[in-house]
Amino acid sequence: MSYQFGKEQPVNLEYSLNREIFRSNRAGSYASFPINGCNTRKYHGRLVCPIEAFGGEQYVLLSGIDFTVSGMPNLFL
Repeated sequence: MSYQFGKEQPVNLEYSLNREIFRSNRAGSYASFPINGCNTRKYHGRLVCPIEAFGGEQYVLLSGIDFTVSGMPNLFL
């Protein structure tokens, strides 16, 4: 499954905060977040799982991922 958005859509907060991506694995775990990556609700996260030891409640185990791109200094001139 792929998601396609133009360059201007994720940076437009009025547009992107109302559009969310939700993926589940049928075992109770899921990922839910807006297309711009800002977690604006308590159930937003990249990995949200029920934990049986705590009564089966949902816990956010991974809230976000930061990327760093590095390369040769003169590569993008």
